[in-house]
Amino acid sequence: MYSHIKKNEQGEVVWKKPLVQHLREVAVSADQMSPLPSRRDEKLLKQLHRINAYGHDFGKYTPYFQEYLWTGEKKGNLHHHSYISAVWTAWLLAKICPTRDGWGRYAPLLGFLVVLHHHGDLGSLEHDVPKKEDVNFELARLLGHVSHHRDKIEGLKKQVNSLFSYQETIENDYVSLLGSGVSIQEFSNDYLTAFGMLDRLREQLLTESDELRVQLFFYLQLLFSLLIDGDKHSAADVSFIERRSLPADLVDRYIADHFTKHPETPLDELRIDFAQTSKEQLSRFDVKKRLYTITSPTGSGKTLTSFSIALGMRAAVQKELGYEPRIIYALPFTSIIEQNYDVLRKLFSYIPDFYGSEGCYLLKHHHLAEVSYQENRTEKPISNALLLLESWESEVVITTFYQLLHSMIGFKNRYLKKIHQLCGSIIILDEVQNVPAEYWPLLNKMLKYVSQYLGCYILLLTATRPFIFEAGESREWLPPAKVKGYFQSLNRMKVIPVFPEHRGAWSEDEWFDRFAERYDREKSHLLILNTVQSSIHVYRRMVEYVDGHNVYYLSTNITPWERMKRLRAIEEDLKKRKPVIVVSTQVVEAGVDLDFDVVVRDLAPIDSIVQAAGRGNRNGKRGQGTLYVIPMMRNETHSDCTLVYGAIHRKLAVEGLTQAVIHERDFYRWIESYFTQKMGKTDYTVARDIWSGVRSLRFYDQNDPDNCETVSRFRLIEQQVDMASLFVQMDERAEEVWERYMAEVVAQPNGLLRKEAYLKLRRTFQSYIISVPLKRVKNLELHGSVFLLRNELLSQYYKVNDTGFVRHSEDADVWML
Repeated sequence: MYSHIKKNEQGEVVWKKPLVQHLREVAVSADQMSPLPSRRDEKLLKQLHRINAYGHDFGKYTPYFQEYLWTGEKKGNLHHHSYISAVWTAWLLAKICPTRDGWGRYAPLLGFLVVLHHHGDLGSLEHDVPKKEDVNFELARLLGHVSHHRDKIEGLKKQVNSLFSYQETIENDYVSLLGSGVSIQEFSNDYLTAFGMLDRLREQLLTESDELRVQLFFYLQLLFSLLIDGDKHSAADVSFIERRSLPADLVDRYIADHFTKHPETPLDELRIDFAQTSKEQLSRFDVKKRLYTITSPTGSGKTLTSFSIALGMRAAVQKELGYEPRIIYALPFTSIIEQNYDVLRKLFSYIPDFYGSEGCYLLKHHHLAEVSYQENRTEKPISNALLLLESWESEVVITTFYQLLHSMIGFKNRYLKKIHQLCGSIIILDEVQNVPAEYWPLLNKMLKYVSQYLGCYILLLTATRPFIFEAGESREWLPPAKVKGYFQSLNRMKVIPVFPEHRGAWSEDEWFDRFAERYDREKSHLLILNTVQSSIHVYRRMVEYVDGHNVYYLSTNITPWERMKRLRAIEEDLKKRKPVIVVSTQVVEAGVDLDFDVVVRDLAPIDSIVQAAGRGNRNGKRGQGTLYVIPMMRNETHSDCTLVYGAIHRKLAVEGLTQAVIHERDFYRWIESYFTQKMGKTDYTVARDIWSGVRSLRFYDQNDPDNCETVSRFRLIEQQVDMASLFVQMDERAEEVWERYMAEVVAQPNGLLRKEAYLKLRRTFQSYIISVPLKRVKNLELHGSVFLLRNELLSQYYKVNDTGFVRHSEDADVWML
């Protein structure tokens, strides 16, 4: 009896895995999990996982599956194995783990749900468990009940009857697995009664306290993660990676070699004091306290200092609790990930075997990351590298908020398979204020419970102190007086609001006039607009207005490839102190390490204004820089700020900009006051609805996809249905990339090989992709989900070395009819 086979192109079997071996291999994946705060819970969870693993592919013992595996022949859906395996697992758990107290009494229910969905995404408790009328067909007929379980249960009966063909083999295999006998005859007699047990547990669960239901949510995710990750490793025949040690003094060694000990500016003094004070606080670190906040001004060196703290915490946990936590470093934008990854890579170069086993020490994971994994000087095959990358098998993972939070608050298989790696980990969330405020109460609960049940240590890094945790819920890593002193010691920037008398907004012409009145030809300027359309219009005016100056344009309207090249050119010009002008959207507010003399920003929420100020006079070497806030009106009824952020956020921003000048030394109080008002005005309905889904184990409701109270409603980035992906053939390199895409990916008939070919090309391919309005490209060639803009049509749709995609046909240089 086999679980998996592989065939060559001639259809010959070249590899096969015995089913009992596969079940045994999946069971050992729990050995990869770090300890939990409750050792009693940890022991029970590992026991449950072992039974889930032994049961998850039980349905592969049927003749229907074995015939399908070897010949590909199907008899309806009888080769499907998840449903019968879920029922078998629940039945086994009821027999073997008859726990009656606490959350453990729901073990059969957890096992059923985990195994039921192990080849897909988690569903909904209320619809996954059959009720009486679903199992009793006569009762269903009398009640007029239409059940989506009926076909599954009819198939289940046939599958159970077929097991007697291999009864001896099955029973012998399970003796070797469990150490005690199980009877196929007994299961055949009892399996329908298992549905009644599961339905009673489902009803009982709805009467439990919120605390226990939330605990079950996290333990269900954890069990699901252990099963699907172990299953994928065994099916691919990929071993788990051996853990590595990290020297606690990596950052100290790097700083000693790369930074002067003699401060040249007040900011240099602050950085040194911030690093030293943070390190001194490690002596007060209590491994039982898990929620921390680190607050310091922009440019104070939070990346290196926070990583130094994490290494110190890791050493302390290893000493006191006996294990080494993984470090998960999460950031809001992929652009920041690239910068921080490069810094961390330099740190790790002090480890002797780092460059031969880079993946084992440090991983970069986001949707555009290169798929690569090296261990013991050997590059893994790309399919294996993807498995290890998505499973976060590394000591340090640098990733996005999207990856992390869609795992914590998740239902999808591909995100949940790394949940077990969070156990006992140190999670750093940098610039956490970028999480939309309507999710803050949800984030508060998730971080508190993930630390309580999975034993995570949370470090929130911020320069603006968003109210994620309430007073007393987390510990400020630094003494409050120190934090306040850091902000008051810096005065690199001042904010000057430029409002019309009526406190409204300026027309586009008036806005440009206000800028021109303040323009200094000897200084570099960054202009940040709220919309792509406004940024393009201002850029056009700017090119006409200045003479002999470099004017650059940045936004998501140009390809990532072009954006990267421009950022490098801007960086070089700024280093040479050239008075460049950059017109941009919010893409530069965080994560772009540029330093301008003057920043001009359209009206925005106060935290966005503070972030924008961080792009000016970063190192404090040029006296005091200025950020002008000049509101722009899109039309007679709406300002750009209202269009992008909403009327409430615009009102709060206007109310927060009543002073003629706001100095950086006052930012601390300013932002605190703003967040206090913001918390009172934000609508938290979505957060409450998602939390209801958490409490009800309603991950995704397939029967009612529009149900608001589901975990699946969480979307850190809202998908725009009226947008399309466009590949821009803007140069010879892009044409070559497209040719490779068509030849190596689209033309590849084998699905697995096609996926591998795309992964090899993905990073380069995506560098020419932009998101555009669907209505503007619907007449172009469509290949899969990507539209193609050929080189010969560029002039109609895209301005190379300029503002990028032409959003209105009248803006095109040439229009062919």
